Amino acid sequence: MLERNTQRWVLLNCYWVSLSLQSTALLTLAIPTELSQIQPQEATFLLALLSSGSALLSTLIPPLAGAYSDAQHRRGIRRAPLIWLGGIVDLAGLLVMMSSWDPAGLAAGFLLATLGQSVSASAYQPLLPEVVASQAWGLAAGYRGAANLIGTILGLAIGSLFPPRMVYFLSGLLTLLGLWTLHYIEEPPFQGGEEPKARIRDFRDFSITFAGRFMVNFGITLLMTFVFFFFERALGVSQPGLGTALVAGVAMIGAVLSSIWAGSYSDRADRRKVVIFSACLMALAAMGFGLLPREELIMACALIFGLGFGAFRSTDWALALDTIPKLRDVARDLGILGIAGGIPGFIAPLFGNWVLSRFDQPLIAYRVLFILAGLCFALGAGVLVFIRPHRS
Repeated sequence: MLERNTQRWVLLNCYWVSLSLQSTALLTLAIPTELSQIQPQEATFLLALLSSGSALLSTLIPPLAGAYSDAQHRRGIRRAPLIWLGGIVDLAGLLVMMSSWDPAGLAAGFLLATLGQSVSASAYQPLLPEVVASQAWGLAAGYRGAANLIGTILGLAIGSLFPPRMVYFLSGLLTLLGLWTLHYIEEPPFQGGEEPKARIRDFRDFSITFAGRFMVNFGITLLMTFVFFFFERALGVSQPGLGTALVAGVAMIGAVLSSIWAGSYSDRADRRKVVIFSACLMALAAMGFGLLPREELIMACALIFGLGFGAFRSTDWALALDTIPKLRDVARDLGILGIAGGIPGFIAPLFGNWVLSRFDQPLIAYRVLFILAGLCFALGAGVLVFIRPHRS
């Protein structure tokens, strides 16, 4: 039975590889590289605008698309058609990016692809709690986290090895492969869903989870958005794309190692404590980046960050499932919790660009930025302390 469940969970999470790969390859490497080539003087500002614009879409679309998917599901309609529709819009955006040679066209294509991804992911993510029993949400979420992290590693590899146009093409191809796996997922029929699914009596812990996730995602966005320019402008690395990929790759390896284990462990322990500890690890690593920005220490900090990041991505998502009152509204409520990632994605790039513009010396500017990211992780951990403890 365990082997069968494992196979089902792996299949259930395959599409996350494609979604994560595209997001990482485009925003972390391909788009910064292309902006540096076509408009180098404004590259940082344009990247901040694009990041904020895509984050705004990722904030507004999931609750709406999720609510629509829930309504269709209650009528007995499978979630797969909406997932496919979003995927097709995503592919159309990638085609626009491949055929554009100016910032405006690049931005239009990227935002269209983001719109499609948001719709597709909103209908895709409720499949996990509907297929997997609540007693195994942590382990299943660990597989989800691992799939996201594998996609991130592949996205870094593709983004660093190929020119931007080829990255857009490969992202589209792998998106098609991810969509193809939906054919093998058996969606359960609607079961009524009026029973409480969360281990809470009200929305108190839901709100605290939202606040803690907001702070942590704000810190993650500060780190991820500007890491390319940190290598290029602060450390003076001749191949910033390769440096970004190597450091991020080490972090993602650590994240994959911790994701499944932490998710499984959280099914047997107080999930809240696992999430808090993982946020503290990320805070430690970010402080290391800011206080000791030396090349010989970067890899160690990246590994520590990765271990915390992987554990957080899996256990935080399982904790979010714990706080959703009714499974009938799971797509909508996961979309609402997704706002805690979308709003930081909109605000943090603009805030980070403002922080960097306050300093004349790039190294000092990025040190301040990373210390602020570490403080965000620490604040997020502090907020999550107030969640009432629950056990499976």
